[in-house]
Amino acid sequence: DFDSFEYPCVLKSNHGTNHVLFLESRDSFNEEKTLGKVNEWLEEKWFPVWYRHIQPKIICEEFLSLNKEFSVEGVPNDFKFFVFKGKVEFVCVDFSRFNGHKRSLFTKDWELIDVEYLYPKGGDPKRPHMLEEMIEVSEKLAGPLNFVRVDLYLIGDRIIVGELTHSPDAGRMRFKPNAFDYFLDKRS
Repeated sequence: DFDSFEYPCVLKSNHGTNHVLFLESRDSFNEEKTLGKVNEWLEEKWFPVWYRHIQPKIICEEFLSLNKEFSVEGVPNDFKFFVFKGKVEFVCVDFSRFNGHKRSLFTKDWELIDVEYLYPKGGDPKRPHMLEEMIEVSEKLAGPLNFVRVDLYLIGDRIIVGELTHSPDAGRMRFKPNAFDYFLDKRS
């Protein structure tokens, strides 16, 4: 029911990747095309085997923006905390996800790690002012499990949970150099 949404908003699926539609206002999109796209997502069967037992759904979420404008340039960085046995081991930061996607990895002490992970390196932004709180939230959400990646956003003093996953990038992660896989293996 598009009339019930709070705009701007984002439509996503619960079972796929890169299933994202930004809706600025009730009048900013073609309802028929939007329904066609989300129905395509619902029919997809390629997703990882561990998702096959959930019912695909479409989720409507708040549009997150750093500058209160409806623009993909204002989308906040995506902080992905890799938590092994209850402890954050490193943080992956996605920059400009919808316009020139880049990614950098950091230790939990915010030291840049010289590793490339699926996307070109994105530089060395300043340490988030609430990094310790974000680590605490990530470790609490992950609990004692062997591995959970906890995705968070930071807008002002607001920490927002994006996703928890046990299989980042459907298990198809590629690190350069490959030796970083050894680093990960020692943690699991």
